[in-house]
Amino acid sequence: MKIKSLGLLLPIILSVSCYAKSEKENHKIAENFCYALQIQSVCDGLIMRMDTENKVNSLLDEPIRDKGSKYKESCNKGLFKAEGGSKECKKAWDKFGCYGSEMRGLLQTNPFTDKKGPKCKFNPNSF
Repeated sequence: MKIKSLGLLLPIILSVSCYAKSEKENHKIAENFCYALQIQSVCDGLIMRMDTENKVNSLLDEPIRDKGSKYKESCNKGLFKAEGGSKECKKAWDKFGCYGSEMRGLLQTNPFTDKKGPKCKFNPNSF
């Protein structure tokens, strides 16, 4: 009898654990986006394209910076992580720049201060 009831519960347990993982990933996406958004204000050579936020909103199925967003805490965490300085600007570029290791394309070089540096678009399907 116990084995039969476990068989009925197993699909439910697996679907809940998959949902939790994707929610965890979504919160990390929100944190990374808000970090990149803030770091551009302290790193003169980096900027985020204006269309990036809409792409992230679509990826998360809700506006990330709305007052009632379930990602508000994760976003705030990212905002407060961004302190600046040349080492942090390089770290941000390595993770979120055009060839970034975490979320490629959140940041690009600033076209107003660096005409020749890499320019790119965030692609939600690229990570």
